[in-house]
Amino acid sequence: MREIGMVSVTALRDAGVRVLAGTDANSAPGAPFAPEHGESLHHELALLVVAGLTPLEALAGATSLPAQVFGLDDRGVIAEGKCADLVLVDGDPTTDVAATRNVKGVWIAGERVQLWSHVDESAVEPSVPRAATDVFSRSTGGRGLA
Repeated sequence: MREIGMVSVTALRDAGVRVLAGTDANSAPGAPFAPEHGESLHHELALLVVAGLTPLEALAGATSLPAQVFGLDDRGVIAEGKCADLVLVDGDPTTDVAATRNVKGVWIAGERVQLWSHVDESAVEPSVPRAATDVFSRSTGGRGLA
């Protein structure tokens, strides 16, 4: 079954169709299949590269292209005046998409948030507003980033 998907993605890309990254991540109680948020996107990016997209094309499929397709003009690119939701990684994901797994920092609406898996409430940086970590916690179902 996976091979059919790979062939389809390659054919769509070769035909000039914009390929967007997407996952079935969910946290609904009782869901028969519940891939983890975040982790499932890393896997999706890797699969898109296996299907023939370059790492840069796969990254665009998770950032700028969905913003264009869904008319979200305030996000999708790093530019002045745009929404400042950023992920800092160790490595160059434009040449090796696996580098997206090496998350070193996250900014939501321009505010750096503590990576949830590393949060020790007594050690939260004073520059990280409590409200930012609360928003991050709510937006990730309380799990944060691994």
